[in-house]
Amino acid sequence: MKILAAVVALLAGDQLPEALADRDGQISGRQEGRRDHLSRPTDLIKRVAPETRRSPSISPPEVLRGLLILMVAALLSFAHPLTASAESTELDSDPFLGRWVRTENRALESDRLERLEHALSGLNWLTRKTAGSVLKRTTTPPDRIVFVRDGAHLKQIVSGRNGETSRVVRLQPATAASSTETSTDATFSWRRVEMKLILDWKRHQANGKNTYHVDPASGILHVTRELQVTAIEGIDPIRFRSQYRRADTAAENEVGESSDTSQD
Repeated sequence: MKILAAVVALLAGDQLPEALADRDGQISGRQEGRRDHLSRPTDLIKRVAPETRRSPSISPPEVLRGLLILMVAALLSFAHPLTASAESTELDSDPFLGRWVRTENRALESDRLERLEHALSGLNWLTRKTAGSVLKRTTTPPDRIVFVRDGAHLKQIVSGRNGETSRVVRLQPATAASSTETSTDATFSWRRVEMKLILDWKRHQANGKNTYHVDPASGILHVTRELQVTAIEGIDPIRFRSQYRRADTAAENEVGESSDTSQD
């Protein structure tokens, strides 16, 4: 019994008195131990409660504020893709978008050479021969024309025997609106007029205009080039045309004639 009383007293956290050896002391020890033992859960709660109260808590207003922030962020994230998707759809439906390959047309090629001779007819023989050789080479229509997406705009890539060039086409929704691009020796200005895409250009030795038009019935891209040589006096304006088909509908080595000779 003394051992049991000692254990109870130790659990209660009390010192063991000398009088615990008698019976009255044993009973007294048991009673004190029982009372102390019953009071321990309260002491434990008191000791633990302060630590629990120090832990962070989230109030209902803070929870509501966080939910509102998440909802607004979600709405904004959905709204932007919708706008970008609308712009992307409009650009993807542009009739010029794609890869175009020149269609060999003997009638159009003969017309180009005849117009060159006529424009140079007012020059003397030596100047006409020299200028004719240069113009015959520089006015040769490119073999390929590509219109691809470049962000919110189109980009034109032209490649042929005279090399490859590329420039951004900043299309505007308003009729006749234009966008100008200036390089070291030239100025380029793009504009839309109805269903035509027009490039106005100016160099230090010449200026001109390229008009692009896709025939909705045949799907053929018609390109009309107009230029005025300013480096030599006496050369008349030159105007000639060429035609292109989409690369997915015509092989690149296709050689043929087209019966379409309509003017743009």
